[in-house]
Amino acid sequence: MRFTSEFSIRKFLVNFPEATFATLNKWMHDEDHNFRRLLCEGCRPRFPWAKEIKEFKKNSKPCIELLQLLKNDDSKYVQRSVANQMNDITKDHPKLGLSILAKWKTENKAKTNWIVKHALRTQLKKGNLKALKI
Repeated sequence: MRFTSEFSIRKFLVNFPEATFATLNKWMHDEDHNFRRLLCEGCRPRFPWAKEIKEFKKNSKPCIELLQLLKNDDSKYVQRSVANQMNDITKDHPKLGLSILAKWKTENKAKTNWIVKHALRTQLKKGNLKALKI
C-alpha cells in the first residue's frame, strides 16, 4: 500500500528479464498508479540507493519501450518517474535519449512537455546544444 517494491523487483529483472517484463506489461494499465510507477522505477539502470542494472545501462531498449507507453500517464507520480528515467538514459546514451525527447516534444502535449523539460535537466546543465534546442 505504501511501497512500490522497486528495489525488490530489480533482482527479477536481472535474473528473469523476459518473464518479469511480461508481468510488467500486464500492469501497464492498472488503475493503481503505484503499479505503473513500478514499471518505470524498477528498471531504472541508475536507480538511487540501489545497485545499478548494468544490462539496462548498456541497452535501454526494453525500458524505453515501457516509457513510450507511460509518457502520457495521467499521474504526476508516474510522469516524474518517466522523466527521471529519461534523464538517466541521457547520461548513458545522450544521442538516443535526446532524439526520443525531441520526438516527444513534437507531440506538444502538456504532460509530455513537462516530462521532456524535467528529463533534460542534466543535459541543460552541461550546456548540451541539442538539449537547448529541444
